[in-house]
Amino acid sequence: IGSIFFLSSFNMQVIQPQAKKARLSPPAANGGEVTRLSSNLKVLLGGGGSSLSLACLRYHYFEVLKVRSSFIASNAKNNGKEKVMEVEFPLLDAGTWDKMIKFLDHPQQSMTLRDAISLAKPYSNYGFKEGHAMCEAQILRFFQCLPDHEKGLSLDTNLFVHTLLLCKDANLEAATEIGVQYMKKKLLKNDTDAYGSLMFTQKHIERLVPLIAEQVESDPEFRSQFPFKTKESIESSLFPGYFINYTIGNRAIQMVFDEGLSSITVSSSVKQRVEFDGVFVRSTDPSLGSSISFEKEAVVTWKNVSFKLLVERIDKRGWVVIAREHGTSKAAKKKERRRIVLWESPVSQTTIFPPRDCWKRVDPFARGTVSIEYNFGGCSV
Repeated sequence: IGSIFFLSSFNMQVIQPQAKKARLSPPAANGGEVTRLSSNLKVLLGGGGSSLSLACLRYHYFEVLKVRSSFIASNAKNNGKEKVMEVEFPLLDAGTWDKMIKFLDHPQQSMTLRDAISLAKPYSNYGFKEGHAMCEAQILRFFQCLPDHEKGLSLDTNLFVHTLLLCKDANLEAATEIGVQYMKKKLLKNDTDAYGSLMFTQKHIERLVPLIAEQVESDPEFRSQFPFKTKESIESSLFPGYFINYTIGNRAIQMVFDEGLSSITVSSSVKQRVEFDGVFVRSTDPSLGSSISFEKEAVVTWKNVSFKLLVERIDKRGWVVIAREHGTSKAAKKKERRRIVLWESPVSQTTIFPPRDCWKRVDPFARGTVSIEYNFGGCSV
């Protein structure tokens, strides 16, 4: 003998598969009440395909839900015995289904981020475009507010990583794009800010490996700045640990750099056309166009043209030694100054200090190669 139970809060009927009598009045797909007698679509939830499993039923109008769900439109079958259409959702529980229908029937109700996270994948899997769009709009708002959460020191990295991966799984393309851009920005941020690359733990990086590998392969700009250059290196089981250790090391070096490195001493291997060797002092002049640079105080002259000599780091290129045309008059200052790259270090795009050696000559004006010592206070190393 079958048994019937009712939960009044949801008008939920839990029946055993062989129960012959059932009556239910859940929220309808058109906002009204539907009974078994008035409906023409029977929805079977959570059956799991096992005769021992309990199944929950919901009744709706087929004409309404087939428009809302491509899955229902293509998978509902005619139950000739009961003279209704029937569709099964063996992986959906009744609570999730009721919440999905609630937001479709009453879109004016506020969907929370928690709601969007829990419903995005079911809406996507079963072709509910309207619900899918609601979830994406809510998650987009969350991603767009991340800078505000940073300012308030309230950003939850666990929540961000979980939501970003969900967006990928649930085909939320616009939200995925915004989330991935934020992820890339943070992975490249090596300063001592609370929300830089070390906001991610090794577990986070392990979960993000597929997205990071995809971006290294598809985004040349990101690849040029990221220390790991190939998809294979990122998919290695060693990558998450290496990345964390690399980031910690770089941050420690950056702190030393910021606090103590005041100048460098440059020496050339052969005599140059101008007086090149000497101390280059760390510069804070924003007009130099580099985030980090060292400048020799003395001006040098070659064929009646004055130059300042600099060692600086250029985005996407790395460390270079430059001769920059110098002028003191107002006209000369307004004029576009010529910059000649004399030497470069081809493998220094991600290094914080200018390399000691391994410099490559770029311009014929330069001769031989150069080497560098670091000056911390009164100590040279």
